[in-house]
Order: sequence, then structure tokens, then C-alpha cells
Amino acid sequence: DLIILARDQYRKNPSSQTVGIHPGIIEGDFALCISLYHGYELLLQMGVRSLFIYLCGIMDGSKGLTRTKNELSRNEDFMSLYQQLRDVFADASLASANGNISKSKAVFEKKNEFIYSHPKLKKLEEIVVEHFKSWKKEYSDEVPAGSTSVGTRVMIFSSFRDSVQEIADMLSRLSPVIRVMTFIGHSTDR
Repeated sequence: DLIILARDQYRKNPSSQTVGIHPGIIEGDFALCISLYHGYELLLQMGVRSLFIYLCGIMDGSKGLTRTKNELSRNEDFMSLYQQLRDVFADASLASANGNISKSKAVFEKKNEFIYSHPKLKKLEEIVVEHFKSWKKEYSDEVPAGSTSVGTRVMIFSSFRDSVQEIADMLSRLSPVIRVMTFIGHSTDR
């Protein structure tokens, strides 16, 4: 927010220190800062995997941030970090981002592990597992023998599309105890 306020202030009243510098260069610098800050927010709120998916969008050009891509591509530290993230998340994240759940699931089965890209995912998993365990312990006599139906459900809301698939991948590992279904709604402007 402060970056956007600074950009708006610059637009209204450019500093005398910027005389001779093309305004497009300064606007580009603000755009780069805004893009990087958005990535930082994703990292804090949703975790490393969501940051990686966002960075993929920048680096493959689908986000339309050409200058950001060019600037980041010239930074050796960034490219090293980006390669490390690709090594960890590429197959699973890109499959999920493209909506290819079966490929994403296959990747996790192949690796036989799940990477918790944010601490709150592990906590979410613990809460969901505990919910089903406590329900089964309390109501197991009421479920007919051989029945696969469960008398309790959990609904998880997420504000980011990428995290929906990550949560589904995480909880799908607990099948058949937990059956995962995803639903992605559409935001509406009021």
C-alpha cells in the first residue's frame, strides 16, 4: 500500500531529483516494487508454493510483466532462488495451476511426500484429522458396518485459487478417511 501511495504522490508531484529521468523508467521501478511486494505478501499469507506459482507467471510472461521479468532475469540471486523453487515445486505446482489434478496427484504419489509450503497447512491438516478422529470415536456405533458414508463434513474456505488445489492435494493423501472435493467460486464486484 505504501508503494502505491508513493507512486501516486510521485505522479501528482514529481521530485526535482528526477529531472532528466524518463517518467517511464520511474513508473517501471514502481511496477517492479509492486510486483515484488505482491510476491512477498503471497509468501507470508499463502506460502512458498503460491509465491512460486506467481513467479512462474512473471517468468513465463503470462502476467504481462515484461520489465519485471527482464529485471529479475538479470539478478543472479533471484535466478538461483527461482531454480531452487522450480526443483521443489515445478511439477506439482504447474499441474495444479493448470487444473490437472490427476497429474498433480501422481507427482505427490511419486515423491511420496507433501511439502507444507506454509505452517498453517500443517495445522489445518491436524485440525481436520482430529475432527474426523473425534467424530469417529464418538459416533462410530451409529455408522452401519461396511458403510463408507461419513456423518460429518468439513468445509474449508480459501481466498486464493492456488491454495485450494494445494489444500486438496494435502488432504487427498488421507483418503479414504477424507474425501476431497474442490469448488472454486467466482468473485463479484459490488
